Amino acid sequence: MKDKKNKPKINKLCSKCYNKCKQSADVILFSCPNYEYEPQQLELKFRYYRRRKNENNHRKIQKN
Repeated sequence: MKDKKNKPKINKLCSKCYNKCKQSADVILFSCPNYEYEPQQLELKFRYYRRRKNENNHRKIQKN
């Protein structure tokens, strides 16, 4: 298992790039000619509230 402490910090622009030519965080980048946006998996969270069944709301069947 690799330690996260020893891992070099990558520039923010380079961390979003698909290419392997990553620069360290100490370097100031304004733009990069090799920049290709890396697609990321988006995660959507849905909240589902289940309604409780209330006996007063059900239709009552009347017997004749």
